[in-house]
Amino acid sequence: MTEHRLGALSFSGESASGVLSKISEHIDDGSTEPMTVITPNIFHLKLASKDRMLAELFNLADIRVPDGWPVAAALRLFSAYKGGRIAGSDLSLDVLSLAEKRSYSVGIMGGSDHVLARAYENIRLEYPKLKIVEMSGNLTLPTNPTANSRRNFVETVNITPVDILLLCLGAPKSEAHLQASRSDLDVKAILCVGATVDFLAGSVKRAPSWVQRMGLEWAYRLVQEPSRLWRRYLSSGITFITVIMQEILVSIRRLNSKD
Repeated sequence: MTEHRLGALSFSGESASGVLSKISEHIDDGSTEPMTVITPNIFHLKLASKDRMLAELFNLADIRVPDGWPVAAALRLFSAYKGGRIAGSDLSLDVLSLAEKRSYSVGIMGGSDHVLARAYENIRLEYPKLKIVEMSGNLTLPTNPTANSRRNFVETVNITPVDILLLCLGAPKSEAHLQASRSDLDVKAILCVGATVDFLAGSVKRAPSWVQRMGLEWAYRLVQEPSRLWRRYLSSGITFITVIMQEILVSIRRLNSKD
C-alpha cells in the first residue's frame, strides 16, 4: 500500500473498513506479535516534528491513519491521499462491533479506575455479547520507557491476555511503551486511541455529528477542557502551520524543477 507523508509522519492509507479487515485477518492468522494501530493528529505531528526518534517510533506502527480533519486534508492536498479522517474513538467503536461479531476478547488500559469502570459498564450495555476482559487502567508510566516502566507495562497487559487492546494512556506514552514491548505482549492487536476511554465512560462528550462534519470537534473539546487543552492546541496548531508552509515550499520546488 502507498505510504503518504506529512512532515515527519508517514501514513499507511487504509480506510476504516480496511483497518478492520487487517485486524481480523491478523487475529485469525494466529500471528504471535501484535498488530499495532495508531491514529495521529496534529499533536502527534508536533511531537514528531520536535523529536526525530519519536517520529520513527510512530512510523513503526503497522497501521497509521489520520485522526483529525487538518491532517487528513493536508494529506489529500500534498500526498495524493484518497481517504478521510478516521477518528480513533470512532474506529474503537467499529472494533468493538467487530469483536462482538467475531467473538474476540477486548480489554482497555488507561484512565482512572472510576472512568474505566464506567467505560466497561457502558460497553456491556451497548455490546452485550462482547467478551470484555477487565484490565487495570490506573497505570502510571513516564513519557519515555524505562526498564521498570516497560516491565510494569508488560506484566499489566499479560496478566489478563486479550485479542484486542484499546490502549488509552495518551501520546506518546502509549506508542512508546507499545513499540518498546510489542514482542513481549500477549495481545493480537493493539490500538493507541488516546481519550477513547473517556468517551466510552461518558466523562468527556463527543461533539455532535454536525460539529464533526464542520471540522470543529477540536473547538468542542476545548470548551469542555480549556485548562488542559489550550496550550496543546496552540502549540500543535503553530507546528501544523509550519509543516504546511514547508510542504508548500517543497511543492513549489518540485514544480520549478519540472520547468
